[in-house]
Amino acid sequence: MLIALMLLPVAAVGCGGTAGRTGSKNKPLLTQPQAEQVVMEVPEVAAWARAVKARSRGRVIPVCKAEHTPSDPPIEGRRVWILCFSELDDRQTVLWNRFEVDAVTGQVRVWQPASDSYVPLLEWRKKVALETGAPFPSE
Repeated sequence: MLIALMLLPVAAVGCGGTAGRTGSKNKPLLTQPQAEQVVMEVPEVAAWARAVKARSRGRVIPVCKAEHTPSDPPIEGRRVWILCFSELDDRQTVLWNRFEVDAVTGQVRVWQPASDSYVPLLEWRKKVALETGAPFPSE
């Protein structure tokens, strides 16, 4: 239920799906809702979304917008979704993080602002655990 409510604002943003297109070996590419679901299943992302809603008492909502789609030119030879997760209120949208989702495999990579690059999910988790002192989450 939480995921459906959180992704509702995404439908308003829209950005062309990939229905009918295929990746390697004729495997269908992930659609935007499927790519969003993959990212929302990352426990840290789900926790962030819950925290946004809780601390603002619903005045701020977590939203997702596609910045790059599999129909755009490939990145490093891969067809990917780049999804921006942000906090939206009546005045502004504040970026929380970007996630790259491989449209064929569903592999998630996380944006690192300092290097403006994407790292594997496990590497990001280790970095966050070290920075916050939180226990390292398992994959």
